[in-house]
Amino acid sequence: MLEKVYGSAVFGIEATTITVEVNIDKGIGYHLVGLPDNAVRESSYRISAALNNNGFKLPGKKITINMAPADLRKEGAAYDLTLAMGILAASKQITFKNIENYMMMGELSLDGSVQPIKGALPIAIKAKEDKNIITLAYDINSNHRDIVSKMNIASLVCDKIENAINDADLIILSIPVGSMSNVAKLISSYLKEGAIITDTGSTKQSVIKDIQPNLPKNVHFIPSHPLAGTEYSGPQAGFGTLFENRYWLLISDIETKKTKQLGSFFTKLGAMVEIINANYHDRILAITSHLPHLIAYTIVGTCLLYTSPSPRDS
Repeated sequence: MLEKVYGSAVFGIEATTITVEVNIDKGIGYHLVGLPDNAVRESSYRISAALNNNGFKLPGKKITINMAPADLRKEGAAYDLTLAMGILAASKQITFKNIENYMMMGELSLDGSVQPIKGALPIAIKAKEDKNIITLAYDINSNHRDIVSKMNIASLVCDKIENAINDADLIILSIPVGSMSNVAKLISSYLKEGAIITDTGSTKQSVIKDIQPNLPKNVHFIPSHPLAGTEYSGPQAGFGTLFENRYWLLISDIETKKTKQLGSFFTKLGAMVEIINANYHDRILAITSHLPHLIAYTIVGTCLLYTSPSPRDS
């Protein structure tokens, strides 16, 4: 049985979420991987005693524990509680409701009591920031859906668009600009009240014209445009740092509570968020997007001028 629980690593005043995967299977042994230091490796002895002294037990099966990200060193006894709770959940000795919504850290005494740990404040701040986010993905191309599933990019890949839209707090339309109107009509009846919908199109006035009239009045449409990407396309063209230090433009005449929420989400992806209006966006992007073509055209024209044979050479 596989179970995931969450802890945190603290470096200075910054905390990083640690995912602890506990798998219990047939066999015997206790295998802890993911760059744990000696204090973390010794946790099995403290955990075993703490469980035994409280009516539980360390399962006599093969226990494999992975602490991710695997390239980040895990230090100290504060992971005792995280590991113990993962073992109890994976072995079904205790049934937890929404265990994935909690971040647990603490050093265990042999009697099962929890000792104070260092770095509790940044861990608490990180826990508040990292509220559980479930991502649902849909693409009309079934090959793309298969790729996303294999790459484990989303929490769930849906075969129908309505399954991805139902009860979603945020919907991001990463589709061709020419498809905006039809897709808006298609998803309109599935949008929940108060949801935010945005897009990644490169033009904004036409997108607003195509989407806004087709949406219910109780949802919030905030157009946006991430200035990021490569010459490649498709799910495999993405990477974890795609939006880091890249501008993500929100299209609005004023800053609102909803633009702040959306901007905060994009900021957590590493983006630099700015708010501008649609007319200014389209005017500036039209200039910058055509500039390379104008420069290239001018260079080619100049080269042709100086390489064409003169009348004297005829």
